[in-house]
This record gives sequence, structure tokens and C-alpha cells, in this order.
Amino acid sequence: MKTFFYGLKIQIRVIGALILRELHTRYGRENVGYLWIILEPMLFATGIGILHAGADSSEFAFTDIKPVPFAIIGYGTFIIFRNIVNRSSGTIESNAPLLYHRMVSLFDMLFARTIFESAGIICSIFSLIFLPIV
Repeated sequence: MKTFFYGLKIQIRVIGALILRELHTRYGRENVGYLWIILEPMLFATGIGILHAGADSSEFAFTDIKPVPFAIIGYGTFIIFRNIVNRSSGTIESNAPLLYHRMVSLFDMLFARTIFESAGIICSIFSLIFLPIV
């Protein structure tokens, strides 16, 4: 059991390092570069929410579902899936030299990318749904 927790600790450190590497590579280290992980999906989801706010909401007439939160959550879930699938091949290409290290595996790279993409989009969805914009 001791070796399991030691291996798990190493695995968490490797995935954390891969997430930081992806963050630095994609968004840079200056100014508000890191905010784009949240702002980019927020802008897309806001646009889709505005389209649904102005549209006729007859399909939601007999339910308690509000069209704007439904559109934001649905589009956010779609963005998570789309980004994970479309960017997985780029993950393998860009991080291929890291596979020479004994502790880094292909699963680690893909799992780190999945966590990275999901965290940013989930933060943007929660901020759009739960934080009132004045």
C-alpha cells in the first residue's frame, strides 16, 4: 500500500507539471494570458446565451427550464468535448519528447490536457451562471 501512495504522489506531480507546461505554452507568462482559459469559452457561451435570449422561447414554454442557462451549460459541455477530442492529437505531437522520461506516459499527457480544458470551461460556466453581471 505504501508503494501505491508513493506512485500516486508521483503521478499527481507529473500531471500538475504537464498542466503548468500546457498553461505556459498556450497562454504565455505575461499580463492576462492566463485569464484567456476562462474568458475564451465565456465569450463563446455569452454569445450563444444572447442568441437564445433573443429567440422565441416557445420550446421552453411548458417547462421550468430557462433558455439562457440551458444554452450556456449545453454549449459549455459541447466545448469541453470538442476541445478534448480536437486537441488530443496536438498534445501527442507537442509533448512527444517528454515520453523519453520514465515517469511521463501518454495517459498522463492526455489526462492533463483533459483536466486543463475542463477546468477552464467549468470555471467560465460557473461564473456565467452564478455570478450576477451588473
